[in-house]
Amino acid sequence: MKTYRILCAECKEPFFASFEAVDEAAEGMGEETVTCVNCRKQVIVTIPGKYQKPHVLMRSRRVSPA
Repeated sequence: MKTYRILCAECKEPFFASFEAVDEAAEGMGEETVTCVNCRKQVIVTIPGKYQKPHVLMRSRRVSPA
C-alpha cells in the first residue's frame, strides 16, 4: 500500500489517499478517481499502474503557527 498527498483542484485543500498495490508487474501510469474529504468533489490523480483501488482517505488541514 502507498499513500499519496493530494491537493484538491477544487477547494485547494490537501488530503491523503492510500492505494493498494494490485499488480507488481504493471508498468506506466494510470488514472484513478478519489473523493476529496474536504469538499466531496471528485479528483482525478495519476499514479503508477501497479497501484489501484483507493483504500483509505484521511483528512489533512493546514495548521497556522501560534
